[in-house]
Amino acid sequence: MLREGNILEDPKGVLKEWRKKATAWKWEPCEILPVLSKAESCLKTTEEVYKQNKVFEGTVAVRDACFNLAITEIMLQGEIPSIRPKDLYSKLTQRDFKEYFDEIQGLKNLKKQHVNELLKELKVLLDKYWKEPRGARTEYLNAVKSLARGKTREALLNARYSAFYIGRRILRTIGTKIPFKLYDAETHLKMLNILKDHRDFSTLYQRLHEPKISRNYLKKHINLIASKIAKLKQSLQT
Repeated sequence: MLREGNILEDPKGVLKEWRKKATAWKWEPCEILPVLSKAESCLKTTEEVYKQNKVFEGTVAVRDACFNLAITEIMLQGEIPSIRPKDLYSKLTQRDFKEYFDEIQGLKNLKKQHVNELLKELKVLLDKYWKEPRGARTEYLNAVKSLARGKTREALLNARYSAFYIGRRILRTIGTKIPFKLYDAETHLKMLNILKDHRDFSTLYQRLHEPKISRNYLKKHINLIASKIAKLKQSLQT
């Protein structure tokens, strides 16, 4: 018998054995490496747009690479990652990596009022393109709830996630199809390029990502992510 995860009765030791197996469970390298490869692919895209002096696009791409590294870190901890940014963020327990994640994602020194203004602008866009209660609207509401709790980082991450879904919706309304892939820099940038003339969307999307990363700063993070990927790949392949 179990109550709140505690074994109360287990005369045959079955529950104890199950708990032992669950505690010992971990992701296999062959399951983690594809995520790391995705981070590597995003990094390659970042390097390509960096050479073209496209700082905003590089910012978006390097943040996708960072998300895949975060998923890798969570898997290495033996946790199950979520695709939702706020849930994924809550599982980042290593202090050094979390600080690095905050820096890459532009989450440091966020002002609650600024995030609140972005959410108001997002609501206008949401009401224009997304009528149903789930999907982008759910992520918007998650952002609002996070901000109400004083969690500005989670609020901004989920606001970006909501805007990403709105972008996908606009693509469908104009009859354009591209593969749906989360945290994939190539398709992400393809979407933004197609929607660059939809000013209501593209302007807010840039404000949500607010490219504070300069070209030199972007290069620094390209090198850091490349180093991180190489170390993780080596450890997983040995």
